[in-house]
Amino acid sequence: MIILRDYQKSDAPLLVEYLNDPKVLRYLTSSISSPFTEKEARWWIKDGTLNKYIRAIEYKGTFVGTIGAVREEFERSRSAEVGYWLATPYWGKGIATEALQQFSQNLFEQTDLMRLFSQVFEGNKGSLKVLEKNGFELEGRLKKAVYKDHKFCDAFLYAKIRPYTLHP
Repeated sequence: MIILRDYQKSDAPLLVEYLNDPKVLRYLTSSISSPFTEKEARWWIKDGTLNKYIRAIEYKGTFVGTIGAVREEFERSRSAEVGYWLATPYWGKGIATEALQQFSQNLFEQTDLMRLFSQVFEGNKGSLKVLEKNGFELEGRLKKAVYKDHKFCDAFLYAKIRPYTLHP
């Protein structure tokens, strides 16, 4: 149903459209410029996705969102924070669930990562369901951990441990 792939230059117009939708931005980091411009999209596609685990999500031949992971450093270097988003017309179709399943499996098979985790803003019920369907477990509630749009909210910390042990 979906393909996880590298970004392509042709994704830029949809990336701009999607990242200017307040519903998409509601639970994303404030580091994304608003408004999000064509220039920023071109930078993201060319440079922003280098040296990271970031994939475009394609559904029926159309770019519909992003999934990625940022590896921690030093003693936490076997952990990575996972994040994802979809354009609103594609919500509720199982796309994010399938993308996270493929992405997690690929990370565990192709890297030495032992732990994947995600912090979900309070109120983001769709994302909580995606994580739970993929075997991520709630590890805790981080009270007032997020300050966005001039208000504080809690974050929920979910994690998934590699289902098999690495050999030394």
